[in-house]
Amino acid sequence: MNGDNALYSKFSVLIVEDNEVNQKVTSAMLMHFGIKADIAENGQLAIEKAKQTGYDLILMDCQMPVMNGMDATKAIRNFNESQRTKPDVTIIAMTANASKDDVQSYYDAGMDDFAPKPVELEIVQGILYKWLS
Repeated sequence: MNGDNALYSKFSVLIVEDNEVNQKVTSAMLMHFGIKADIAENGQLAIEKAKQTGYDLILMDCQMPVMNGMDATKAIRNFNESQRTKPDVTIIAMTANASKDDVQSYYDAGMDDFAPKPVELEIVQGILYKWLS
């Protein structure tokens, strides 16, 4: 790990993903940059974790059981200031659904950016640089 990567180790990241393989791959990519991320398997769990921890970045799958990523993002954005979650937490949509209308719906839900799946290391690096630097 080079010196630049160590800069990211202080950040708190949540991966919201229902697919176990994608969880492991994304976690490994973040570990490459010194980040040990938490994982939530669906949007409802993401809301609960976000209430408990002030994340700097949330990587949000959009299609999941129990609660999808758009609804979870809206709920996280609606937290009042007395709750621990940072109201300005950066939320990135990570999904294979990348049509122009899909991407616009992610922004409309309150997400800050979009990363198409399959996510590659260079994409994760770009997200970290753009949003955590």
